[in-house]
Amino acid sequence: MKKMLPCAAGVALLAMLPGCASSPAMTPQQTLQIACPPIEAAMAQLIALDASMTDVPAAQKAAALLTQAQKPVAAACTAGATITATNVEGLAQQALPALGTVLATVPMPPQTQAEIQASLVGIEVVIGAAGVIEKQIAATHASATANARVPAPASAP
Repeated sequence: MKKMLPCAAGVALLAMLPGCASSPAMTPQQTLQIACPPIEAAMAQLIALDASMTDVPAAQKAAALLTQAQKPVAAACTAGATITATNVEGLAQQALPALGTVLATVPMPPQTQAEIQASLVGIEVVIGAAGVIEKQIAATHASATANARVPAPASAP
């Protein structure tokens, strides 16, 4: 499983690169299809590490953060969940920061930390890029609508 996290992050990144200038924006469903497997794997690995360190003070704080992160992950990644942009935002604004804090505070082998970190960075890129694309499309539509409504200047006689 340890070797799968960086691979999943790499696949997620590569999936976004081909034809990115001409491809349509990813839907929340497409974003989560890419983001959920590595985030679920990272959660499972962090939960297992945390459970093995019950006497470490940092692990006690990590347990609370992992519990906090589970709700947005479940809302976005559970089979049959209703997928919305809010689910993607929940992962970006709640789950990823909590997992990053756990990653930084729980003692673990450097290679394990690097693998989980690579996975989380890949997820951030996928989610961040999806948000940027959606914002760019919305701004373009708003600009086009505003330009269409502006009357042409009257010509001088």
